[in-house]
Amino acid sequence: MNDTMDACLPYIALGFKIFPVKTDKKPLTAHGLKDATQTQAGVRELWTHWPEAGIASVAERLMVLDFDSKIGGLESKTAMQGKLYPAPGQTTKGIKS
Repeated sequence: MNDTMDACLPYIALGFKIFPVKTDKKPLTAHGLKDATQTQAGVRELWTHWPEAGIASVAERLMVLDFDSKIGGLESKTAMQGKLYPAPGQTTKGIKS
């Protein structure tokens, strides 16, 4: 396996479905997230075909916030900090109830 394949393994171990994407976040597979995998064999197959691909996850049961610094995302992130529940690994210090 290469470094990107190795980076995929923790995601599938946690039960995430993942698929390869271009640097602009567009899927490389014909069916996008429908081609996502949760297996080492699937990771090996996909990332052998696209070894430089990024890693995307199917966002089932998740809320994903994507702050794009090119369009004011960092200001939005700052404004939202302390108003939402903490992300995994963060403390609740500063969270307003």
